[in-house]
Amino acid sequence: MLELAQDIGLLFERWQVPLPQKRAILFYIARSGNTSRPAEFIEAVAQSLSTDREVIMTIAQQLEKIGFEKGIKQGMKASARNIARQLLLSGMEPAQVCQITQLSAAELAQLVDSPND
Repeated sequence: MLELAQDIGLLFERWQVPLPQKRAILFYIARSGNTSRPAEFIEAVAQSLSTDREVIMTIAQQLEKIGFEKGIKQGMKASARNIARQLLLSGMEPAQVCQITQLSAAELAQLVDSPND
């Protein structure tokens, strides 16, 4: 998808696409398109624009921030699961493990059922 970024930017320029439509199209591509790095894609589109470049770059920054925050949350959840697994293996009561790790009883049960997660 990244290889199409410059062409999309050129089409935006040629057709004089209004800013709200540019934003909508780029958000759609970022969410639904076949790209693993949506922020990088949007930055590449912005590089070929003569107008609205700053606004488009802001979209890319927003997507990077969302991805970063999502990664942090996933990492914290994985750490909580690892800690819970170790606490359970050391013999701590499941209710205490839930309280300490803030995992639900259902999440704890999944750890017990599939210890290799």
